[in-house]
Amino acid sequence: MTNNEANPLIGTYTTYVGGELSEGPGRLTGKQVRIHTIVRTSMITEEDQDFSGHPDFWITDDAHLRKLGGVHPRDRVEIGFPNPKTGRDVLCDAPVTDLACFRHLLAE
Repeated sequence: MTNNEANPLIGTYTTYVGGELSEGPGRLTGKQVRIHTIVRTSMITEEDQDFSGHPDFWITDDAHLRKLGGVHPRDRVEIGFPNPKTGRDVLCDAPVTDLACFRHLLAE
């Protein structure tokens, strides 16, 4: 999935295909999840441990993501899946490569 104006990422749905969230009561493998935020962990260096306040760390806007060059294989993503009791999204984070739309990044 390419991030351009005609093909937004933030707010879209994709399939969770990874293993990090595949066990326990909230098993997500094979389920549809919504992309809420790209977490730019690829920008973190070992020397830089105070990164969470950086404006390029939590990306919630497609234009900002495009400006930064898109998604990288080391990034994480905050995803949501509906709570059947409330209908609201339950949020968790996973590697971007655990989502079907970013699986191609494994080859990079």
